[in-house]
Amino acid sequence: MTAADSTGKAVEVISVAPRIVTFESRPNHGAEGDNTARRLKTLRDLFDEGLLSAVEYDAKRKEILGRL
Repeated sequence: MTAADSTGKAVEVISVAPRIVTFESRPNHGAEGDNTARRLKTLRDLFDEGLLSAVEYDAKRKEILGRL
């Protein structure tokens, strides 16, 4: 197919298939990041239920976050 550019000169028009581009808005830690959040929530639940002392909670929380 041909068309005219802004100067009136004939130019060939070609069709290009659209391309899908995806990207992550955060580092790709995937399941690891989800697992960390789940472990921290479980840890907090145990602490809230009185099954862990503050010292145990803090130590385990630091251990989990240290793996990031």
